[in-house]
Amino acid sequence: MIKGYKDGSFLPNALISRIEMTAMLMRTLSEQSTHASTDFADDRLIPAWAKSYVAAAYDAGIVKGRGNNRFIPEATATRAEAVTMVLHLLDYNHKAK
Repeated sequence: MIKGYKDGSFLPNALISRIEMTAMLMRTLSEQSTHASTDFADDRLIPAWAKSYVAAAYDAGIVKGRGNNRFIPEATATRAEAVTMVLHLLDYNHKAK
């Protein structure tokens, strides 16, 4: 579910970005999308490694954009976003069973 960075570091005390949070949550479901892009206005800012997670999370209703349909991938996830995403994940997982 949680992976470190390419240089082998983990950075447990670092803030978490929206893409990192989304990827971790979607790994709990073992779900990725086959889409090579998302419907977010700032899709070009989402790294290639994360697009399938973000697309799957969006399709499942787990993640939403911020203003003007932007995902803002490198922004720090707020506590409110984290709670909302976890609740949507739990709801999605419950409905899938």
